[in-house]
Parts: sequence; C-alpha cells; structure tokens
Amino acid sequence: MYVALIGAALFYKDELISWVSSGDISDIPLMLLVSILFAFVPVVPFGVIGGMMGAKYGIVIGGLLNISGSSIASLLMLLLVRTMFREQGRKYLSRFRQMEKFTVLYEKHPFLGVLTARLIPFMPAPVINVYSALSRIPVLLFMAATILGKIPVMFFFALVGETVRSSPQTTAVLVVVYVLFLGLLLWGYRIAFRRFSRSSRP
Repeated sequence: MYVALIGAALFYKDELISWVSSGDISDIPLMLLVSILFAFVPVVPFGVIGGMMGAKYGIVIGGLLNISGSSIASLLMLLLVRTMFREQGRKYLSRFRQMEKFTVLYEKHPFLGVLTARLIPFMPAPVINVYSALSRIPVLLFMAATILGKIPVMFFFALVGETVRSSPQTTAVLVVVYVLFLGLLLWGYRIAFRRFSRSSRP
C-alpha cells in the first residue's frame, strides 16, 4: 500500500503540487475528515499528512487541522476500545506482571503519562489510545492531555510542511532542534519514570 501511494504521488505530482499550493479554504472540512481518517487508520505516517496540511494552509490553520483531526480520532478510538474490548484487554494485560505494574503506574499519574507519550512523535498514537482505553483514565483527562501534548508535535509537522518547499535549510535546522528537544524529553521521562517506580513500591 505504501508503494502504491508513493507511486500515485509521483505520477500525479504536478496535480498534487498545484492542489497543495492552492490553499483553498473551502477544502478545510474535507481535509479535517482526511486527517481524522488517516489518524484513525494509520495507512501513512501522520507526519506526512500533517506536513501536507502545513504546506497547503500554513502553520496556523494547518496546525489546528492536525490537532483537531488527530484528537478526534484519538477520542473515537478510545471510546470504541473502551466500550467493546476493555475487560478482555485488562484480563490479557494482567497475565504480564510488568505490564500490570506499568498500568497501575500509568493510572496513578494519568495526565503526565498521556502528555509525555503524546510529546514523543515516534510513539504510535494508536498504541497510546488503546492502552489508555484499557486503563481507568477519565475521558476528559485523556483528551486534555492529548490536546496539550499534540500542540508542539502537530504545529511542528505543519511548520515543516510550510518551510520544506520555500526554505529547506530552515527545515533542516528545525528538525535538528526538535531532535535535541526529544532527546531532552526522553531523558527527563526516564528520570521521572524511575522516581515514580520507586514511590509506587510498598
């Protein structure tokens, strides 16, 4: 499927570039549905969709579309899994002692857990959604942490999409800065996780 999509993009590259460059506001509802679909069913990495939103509408509108689409998809997936598969999923997780401990820790600090996971773009969003659905995290708390955590990532995707054609050098600098930010975030997350693990021990 990836090969087919890449082939189609190359074959229709002129039409695609023309469409992206148009920035037609009337396409926004359709683009919101597209972002929800691709966030819910990750056929292609959402960073590609997010970059396309930024290239078409700029960082502000593109970033807002990214946040809205991916957040709505996260809510839909959470509700679907929690309604239909929650009990079976928790029984399955209870078979793995370390996973069950992590679930308890995740539920003990739900906002921080979801927020940190959202800030890491290479952590698959569907995994976060399903895992959160199997835990006891309140929906409103999940959505607040999800939206807040998606803000820097989704605006970054839009910013890269906006600058990749006009200033590749700026895009390269942004990527380097963001990678350094992620390294710092992961380092802080490991320290916090160790502290939470110690505090949860009897």
